[in-house]
Amino acid sequence: MMRQRPPKRYAGEKPLDGDETRRRGLVVRRASELHPSSAEALAFLNTHHDALGGRPLDIATASDDGFAAVEAALREHAATVN
Repeated sequence: MMRQRPPKRYAGEKPLDGDETRRRGLVVRRASELHPSSAEALAFLNTHHDALGGRPLDIATASDDGFAAVEAALREHAATVN
């Protein structure tokens, strides 16, 4: 079995710290729970959201307040697609 290489980082990009990693995992799980397909969940997280002012995945990862704002937007968005 071939060993996978870790993903390449962009020049100057710092690794996520423990809190950022935790928030990123939580928001991905939450999006998956609230959307009917993983494709829809990932599309929401990776597409610029005007009301949030950026990509939900980045905003949720950056801070607890950002996570709370993205979680609220996820609930609102999921209600329109379910």
